[in-house]
Amino acid sequence: MIKRLIIGIIGVGIIFRLLLILLFPSIGSPKIMDAHAYDEIASNIINGKGFALYDAPTVFVAPAYPFFLSVIYRIFSHSYLIAKLCNVLLAGATIFLIYLIGRKLFQEWVGIIAAAGVAVHPELIGITTFLYTEILNTFFLLLFIYLFVFAIQTKRKIFWISAGLTLGISTLIKGTTMLFLFFLLVWLIIDKPLRQQFVSFLMMLAMFLLTLVPWTIRNYHHFNKIIPVATGGGEALWTGNYIPFNGEYRYEETRRAIHELTKDRPWIERDSILMAEAKKMILAHPGGFAKLVVKKIYRFWLKVYENIPQGFPRQGN
Repeated sequence: MIKRLIIGIIGVGIIFRLLLILLFPSIGSPKIMDAHAYDEIASNIINGKGFALYDAPTVFVAPAYPFFLSVIYRIFSHSYLIAKLCNVLLAGATIFLIYLIGRKLFQEWVGIIAAAGVAVHPELIGITTFLYTEILNTFFLLLFIYLFVFAIQTKRKIFWISAGLTLGISTLIKGTTMLFLFFLLVWLIIDKPLRQQFVSFLMMLAMFLLTLVPWTIRNYHHFNKIIPVATGGGEALWTGNYIPFNGEYRYEETRRAIHELTKDRPWIERDSILMAEAKKMILAHPGGFAKLVVKKIYRFWLKVYENIPQGFPRQGN
């Protein structure tokens, strides 16, 4: 009964995503926003130009997703439909992982309810039709969580190593996963069973760092700077805490403001300037920063955005 139920939940999630992709093929154009960078880099990899954007080596985006797309393009030709269908398969696997994690950490019914929520969540359905990092990154992050919990419970080193490798891959898909280390260290402090496996925990961290080493070496070779994954953190921090714009990305206005600060500096230098300006702004206006944090929590959980693919102003739906 349970097996049929979870298969049905996964099936519903896959059907909703397939219907969106097949009935509305124009949604999720790979020529706009971040998708165009992933698409161009993947094409350059296939054509022997390397990990390049605008005909030059780049560190603007994390490497794993463009490489993932390049594999799809190499096998199935340059097919956006196939790439989106791969997203559907990853979404189905993600629903199953959610079920497994819920069942392992809590009870069977928790896993079922969580999986059902993921299967029918409108934004999680919608993101499937975009060539963005979120689908692949969410899958690997959840796979890490599952392996991490399994490693603690079984105390087997193979699962600790696998967990570190998986977290490393997730970080190479989307660099923000590096911040997950903070939560792991907090867990290490408060969780006695985890502290008892401290050596295994260090082994996992070592595997995680080793996964990032080749790409860090590549970046140092091209840009003479230690960059574990990609640039972009400075721009994100500045945009999210720019008080005059209420911490929102306002497209042309935001781009104009960033250009005034950075002029035509290279990406890496520009990102460093924005990081420094963001820190200066936060320290100068701690009250405004605190208010923005509260507003952004509201936006994250309760506000659904529309019109983003067309580049129009964001409106609450």
